[in-house]
Amino acid sequence: MIQSRLYHLFWLVILLLIHPVVMADDWKDLHNDLDKDFLEYLDTARLMK
Repeated sequence: MIQSRLYHLFWLVILLLIHPVVMADDWKDLHNDLDKDFLEYLDTARLMK
């Protein structure tokens, strides 16, 4: 019983430690895509003026 709980706790801690590292790359890609889309929007807005 205790071993099972420790096993689950161990994996929970491992996942909590790894999650930000894995998601950081996805966040960077999302940020770059949003920046690119925003710059394209600004260019389109300037052409329409």
